[in-house]
Amino acid sequence: MKLLHIHSSSRLVQSGAALVIVLLSLALLFALGVPFLFASRVRSDSSNEAIFRVQARVAVQSASNYIALEHANTHPSLDASPLYDSASEWDGSSLGPLPQSLGAGFDRSRESWGVEIENMQSKISLATAPTMLLQNVVHPCFLTGDVSHADSQLAVTSTAGFPDSGMLLISGAWVVYGDKNSNTFLKVEGDLDPPEDVDTTRFREGRFVADPRVQTITLSNIDVDGFSPPEFYADALEFDFGNPDNLLPQSDRDYLQELSCLSSGVYGAAWWQPGSFMNREIDLEQPDIISIDSKLIVNAGTFVRLENYYGDSFESLVMASGGGNMQLASPVPEGFTAFNTRVMPMSREPVDINACRPEVLQALFTGLQFRVMGVVSSYSYTGNRSRDWVTPAEATRITERVLQQRPLHGPDDLWEKVLRPLAIEGAITDVDSWVVYLNGVDPNHAWLRQSTTGYGYRAGLKFEQRVNAAVRSRLGRTLARSSAEQVLYVAPPGQLLELAHNQLRFEDYASWQRGMHGVSTLPSDLGSYATPFADTAASISKRFGIIQDLARTQPDEEPEVSAIIPTPAREADRAPYGGRGITEHFDYTESPLGYEVDSHGPLFTTTGDWGVGDGVTSNNDPLHIQGWFFANSVADSTLFDYTSDYTDRNRITATFEQGELIVRCYGTHGEDFFDIDSQDECITVHIDPSEYDVAGRWFHLSVLLRNESARGFQVCLDGVPRGDIDGFTHLTQPVAAHTPGSASNDIYVESTAGFPRRGVIRIGNEVIEYSSKTDTSFVTQRDPNLYIGGRAARESTDVLALTLDSSHPMGAGVEIYGYSSILLGDIPPGGSVLSGDVGPWSIATCVTGIEDIITIRELGVNPFPLGTGISSTYIGDIELVAAEQAPTDIYFAEAFQSDGGYALMWQGSAVGLTWGTDGSRLINIDDQSRIAGMEVIRYSGRTDSTITISERNVVTPGLES
Repeated sequence: MKLLHIHSSSRLVQSGAALVIVLLSLALLFALGVPFLFASRVRSDSSNEAIFRVQARVAVQSASNYIALEHANTHPSLDASPLYDSASEWDGSSLGPLPQSLGAGFDRSRESWGVEIENMQSKISLATAPTMLLQNVVHPCFLTGDVSHADSQLAVTSTAGFPDSGMLLISGAWVVYGDKNSNTFLKVEGDLDPPEDVDTTRFREGRFVADPRVQTITLSNIDVDGFSPPEFYADALEFDFGNPDNLLPQSDRDYLQELSCLSSGVYGAAWWQPGSFMNREIDLEQPDIISIDSKLIVNAGTFVRLENYYGDSFESLVMASGGGNMQLASPVPEGFTAFNTRVMPMSREPVDINACRPEVLQALFTGLQFRVMGVVSSYSYTGNRSRDWVTPAEATRITERVLQQRPLHGPDDLWEKVLRPLAIEGAITDVDSWVVYLNGVDPNHAWLRQSTTGYGYRAGLKFEQRVNAAVRSRLGRTLARSSAEQVLYVAPPGQLLELAHNQLRFEDYASWQRGMHGVSTLPSDLGSYATPFADTAASISKRFGIIQDLARTQPDEEPEVSAIIPTPAREADRAPYGGRGITEHFDYTESPLGYEVDSHGPLFTTTGDWGVGDGVTSNNDPLHIQGWFFANSVADSTLFDYTSDYTDRNRITATFEQGELIVRCYGTHGEDFFDIDSQDECITVHIDPSEYDVAGRWFHLSVLLRNESARGFQVCLDGVPRGDIDGFTHLTQPVAAHTPGSASNDIYVESTAGFPRRGVIRIGNEVIEYSSKTDTSFVTQRDPNLYIGGRAARESTDVLALTLDSSHPMGAGVEIYGYSSILLGDIPPGGSVLSGDVGPWSIATCVTGIEDIITIRELGVNPFPLGTGISSTYIGDIELVAAEQAPTDIYFAEAFQSDGGYALMWQGSAVGLTWGTDGSRLINIDDQSRIAGMEVIRYSGRTDSTITISERNVVTPGLES
């Protein structure tokens, strides 16, 4: 029998428990380690994500900076086509994938940049857009037929967007309607003051029908402080005058915001254009109506600024205009008077038609119409100058052609490629083509009844960027994204430095508002050589070139045939080079050419207006007058006359006399009544027109007076000293040195014209009398009968005469020093001496109290003592001491002559000794004399510090009546 070994069950249980314990331990350790590992992984991923996000934000900024750098290349100083920009120059379409297209260093980049760019000049500016332009965007509306006063319906292009009932604004008049259908306003109320014949025309076909809610957007730019462009879209689009009914529907406002910007700029040009004087006082019953001298600078929809002589300003919107009269949106406050108030139109911000959307182009052209048309043409033209208007269909044809011909190089390119071909094809009329052209050049022009804004042809250097950037993994997975939207100027809007070498370039800067710094000009004035679109007045930039059909003039690019006349831009109204005075720009004239004497008469001003009439200016300071002048002819006339209260002294004049330009300077001495030649006692400069013609052109005249002498008086014409000076010539032979007793030889000169028959001349520092003259010499021999003549006659002694340099070479200047008045006899030398001792001038204080002084105020009743002093009748000694202001003065007594003389005694202001507040004064009760004041006394002598008064209240010798 075999015995088998059997394991115990207790040992098996122990082994299984150990295994379980081990497994549980491992599970616990795993449970504790997994979160740690997971947290570490999460922290690592979070760190990477943060890094990727930062990298994406940096990529956005990098993309924005790079695009801004590319945009800066559209600045005229860098651009190969400075007059225009195509969209490809700024929209980034030519850059390729970014940043990989940047080249080495970026080709393996795992970033992706995406940029959307919008040229802000291609949008409509809410700051300056007229109501018609804004409404053309959301719901254009124009009359499709004439309307009489009897009509109760208005047929229009469309009533879409208008309320079912309400008010309309047509040609500055408010119209109420009660209903509408798709293209007609119904239940239209008649005029409050209709004519007797109600069948007469109330409104013409083509008139713009304004929605008051759109008008509210335009008016939002005017607040109590004047013109204030919007800072946020809500400033304009949410403005409602406190009534929500004045707001457009939200969809219209959103659409306007999409196509507009807060402000796009005017290519660096000035906001306010040259103005015109208000020429009629404001009617208190119609304070919103004003009249200006110029009839060509303003139309309905123009913002204007009124500025008076004192610098106060008022800004408003023109609701209607015609013939120089205009109705404003708000009444003009007090303080703006005729001929002291200048009215300036605001520049409307142009839209870049090479970049804007088709909807904006359509809005720019629709509804344009002439009020009057100064077109002169030898060709027959199509269209009615007083009735034609650009219909929506015609605006569409113009828009389509512009889109086909982009990029247009400027207004002449617009004419040649778009407007002229369309007129020839009959798609639009000639009148339509002209009104579209003029609106693009100067939308403020008064020939336009209905206008929008000007056309630009290049980017305005202000862009809206929407930049996106992504960071990707090696497998292409997006790790992070970032985006940004911003509006920024990439360069200054105007020219930094640019020279206009030809007429075309100059007109682009000046006439077409391209920001020409350093010169000023009217924005639309093409001159008399471009009759269809030119004012009749003289122009700053005239066009020379080839006459085209419709009487237009194509500018010539050759500089030799240009007629550029730039004028200095406005500077500070102060004297140049730190001097005292002003620079007068004639800001209160409507023409940038300056002050027109033919229209306004002489201009009067005073030295007080110059800031030199206050007594501060020294008589030793030079006086300088200069200015630009235009003389239609050289007929007898005055350019300027600077004079004092006297016409024979302290005067400078510039005149045309018998064809000559003559400038005269009168000194301080006045007329010489003993002048046997009856000459004007003045320095005279003659400029012969045969040598330097100034008629019919601009010339610059500069007059400088350093001192009252021929050599101290300089006249420059166009910056060069010119003219012949009376009283100044040159030696044709040398003059030998003078010795006492030597013969007085004649002095030979080029000419003695302008010198008196006898007188005094100066050569160098030597003063010489001459007794007569010939045409080419001065006779210095002394005339014993006339007591004149001689080289040393004006020196007190021969010794002093010998100290002068009296040797003068040929060619030395000879100028007049005195005139022909002579002494009737010789004056013997003096020999008088002082009768007594006298020291330096000084003052002293009287300390003598002789009598008690009791006073009573005039109109008062209560006497009171003041102390001791001297009465008005006192004669005798008074004691002197040094003045309180100069206690160390040792000459206070010696200033009074020892054997007597005159003195001024006064008692100044002191408490209780001055005029009372009620107009009364203090008097001495004993003799009723006034206390304090001034008095001239006579004293008989001085002993030490005591003087003896011998006479009171003396009349100053020489002033007796």
